[in-house]
Amino acid sequence: MVADKSEGDESEPVPKFIIEVKRASAPKSQIDADLSRLSTARRLCPNVRAFLFVISEAKRPRRFVHEGGHSITGRQEIPHSDGYYRVRRTWKAAHAFTKRERAQYACLIEVYP
Repeated sequence: MVADKSEGDESEPVPKFIIEVKRASAPKSQIDADLSRLSTARRLCPNVRAFLFVISEAKRPRRFVHEGGHSITGRQEIPHSDGYYRVRRTWKAAHAFTKRERAQYACLIEVYP
């Protein structure tokens, strides 16, 4: 969690962001659980932004990245949850532009209540 606290202030820090990181090779149920948990946190703390970074080694995370190597855009429902997410940004590193399936990927996913 990233929080904001004024210097010299004795009060508790105010959370600004909640960030989780998950490997894309993790089971779908674990990624869904993280998304659901972030959505619940967001519902309880509406002024906090919640993000999940999904990191993939040598394999395109098909759930979040289009076959062209770009983010899958738009609102995506979280299974078994009232929340949803949007893939905000996708970064990739590949030896050659034509090897999108074998590239390294990092996806920034924002979660909403």
